[in-house]
Amino acid sequence: MIVQVKLFASLRKYHPAGESHDSAAIELPTGATVADLVARLGIPPTHAGMVISGDEKLAPQAPLVDGQEVILLPPIAGGA
Repeated sequence: MIVQVKLFASLRKYHPAGESHDSAAIELPTGATVADLVARLGIPPTHAGMVISGDEKLAPQAPLVDGQEVILLPPIAGGA
Protein backbone atom coordinates (compact mmCIF):
# COMPACT_ATOMS: atom_id res chain seq x y z
CA MET A 1 0.00 0.00 0.00
CA ILE A 2 1.02 3.61 -0.48
CA VAL A 3 0.49 6.36 2.11
CA GLN A 4 1.18 10.05 1.59
CA VAL A 5 3.23 11.58 4.37
CA LYS A 6 3.92 15.21 5.25
CA LEU A 7 6.72 16.02 7.69
CA PHE A 8 6.94 19.30 9.58
CA ALA A 9 9.56 21.26 11.51
CA SER A 10 12.54 19.17 12.70
CA LEU A 11 11.09 16.01 11.12
CA ARG A 12 11.70 17.36 7.60
CA LYS A 13 15.26 16.04 7.75
CA TYR A 14 13.77 12.51 7.53
CA HIS A 15 12.13 13.28 4.19
CA PRO A 16 13.01 10.54 1.65
CA ALA A 17 15.73 11.59 -0.79
CA GLY A 18 14.46 12.79 -4.14
CA GLU A 19 10.97 13.59 -2.90
CA SER A 20 9.42 17.04 -2.75
CA HIS A 21 9.33 18.66 0.65
CA ASP A 22 5.55 18.93 0.52
CA SER A 23 4.58 15.29 0.56
CA ALA A 24 6.11 11.87 -0.06
CA ALA A 25 4.57 8.61 -1.19
CA ILE A 26 5.75 5.82 1.13
CA GLU A 27 5.20 2.16 0.30
CA LEU A 28 4.33 -0.06 3.26
CA PRO A 29 3.04 -3.61 3.57
CA THR A 30 -0.71 -4.09 3.97
CA GLY A 31 -1.61 -3.92 7.66
CA ALA A 32 1.21 -1.49 8.53
CA THR A 33 0.74 0.82 11.50
CA VAL A 34 1.80 4.37 12.32
CA ALA A 35 4.79 2.90 14.21
CA ASP A 36 5.79 1.01 11.04
CA LEU A 37 5.66 4.25 9.03
CA VAL A 38 7.75 6.12 11.59
CA ALA A 39 10.33 3.30 11.58
CA ARG A 40 10.36 3.16 7.75
CA LEU A 41 11.25 6.86 7.67
CA GLY A 42 14.03 6.35 10.24
CA ILE A 43 12.40 8.68 12.76
CA PRO A 44 13.09 7.84 16.42
CA PRO A 45 9.68 7.00 17.99
CA THR A 46 9.99 9.77 20.61
CA HIS A 47 10.51 12.37 17.84
CA ALA A 48 7.08 11.80 16.28
CA GLY A 49 5.14 13.76 18.87
CA MET A 50 1.85 13.93 17.02
CA VAL A 51 0.54 11.98 14.05
CA ILE A 52 -2.61 13.22 12.34
CA SER A 53 -4.77 11.89 9.52
CA GLY A 54 -7.79 13.93 8.50
CA ASP A 55 -8.93 15.48 11.76
CA GLU A 56 -7.94 12.52 13.91
CA LYS A 57 -4.86 12.05 16.10
CA LEU A 58 -3.39 8.58 15.53
CA ALA A 59 -1.75 6.33 18.11
CA PRO A 60 1.42 4.40 17.17
CA GLN A 61 -0.56 1.15 16.91
CA ALA A 62 -3.21 2.65 14.58
CA PRO A 63 -3.45 0.76 11.28
CA LEU A 64 -2.94 2.67 8.04
CA VAL A 65 -4.85 2.19 4.78
CA ASP A 66 -3.87 2.57 1.14
CA GLY A 67 -4.06 6.19 -0.02
CA GLN A 68 -4.18 7.64 3.49
CA GLU A 69 -2.55 11.03 4.10
CA VAL A 70 -0.54 11.23 7.33
CA ILE A 71 0.99 14.33 8.92
CA LEU A 72 3.88 13.96 11.39
CA LEU A 73 4.80 16.70 13.85
CA PRO A 74 7.58 16.75 16.44
CA PRO A 75 6.77 17.02 20.16
CA ILE A 76 5.51 20.47 21.04
CA ALA A 77 6.85 22.14 24.17
CA GLY A 78 6.54 25.55 25.70
CA GLY A 79 4.29 27.46 27.95
CA ALA A 80 4.29 29.99 30.70
